[in-house]
Amino acid sequence: MESAQKRTQDGVVDPAEVVGIIEAVVRELQPGRKGLHVGLDSSLERDLGLDSLGRVEVVQRLERTYGVRLPEAALASAESPRDLWQAVASGSVSGSELAAVQ
Repeated sequence: MESAQKRTQDGVVDPAEVVGIIEAVVRELQPGRKGLHVGLDSSLERDLGLDSLGRVEVVQRLERTYGVRLPEAALASAESPRDLWQAVASGSVSGSELAAVQ
């Protein structure tokens, strides 16, 4: 909830936080993976090995963390963490998250 609070107060989403969330999901889904490096321009599919279910988990985690609703197109069209960061940065704050912050 702290991240949602930060976002709603100053409107800024730190790209490093988004990368960290994506990296955490990849580590959870692929616990034996070695040499993982997640950057803003890593390919979600090729470099990180995220399939459609992995992408859904990433998007849901980002929505919960930042209190936004991302369009379904973000799930389908995002090719990199940068794309997801931009979607989160421009996402709309959901009513329930905003109420919880206030």
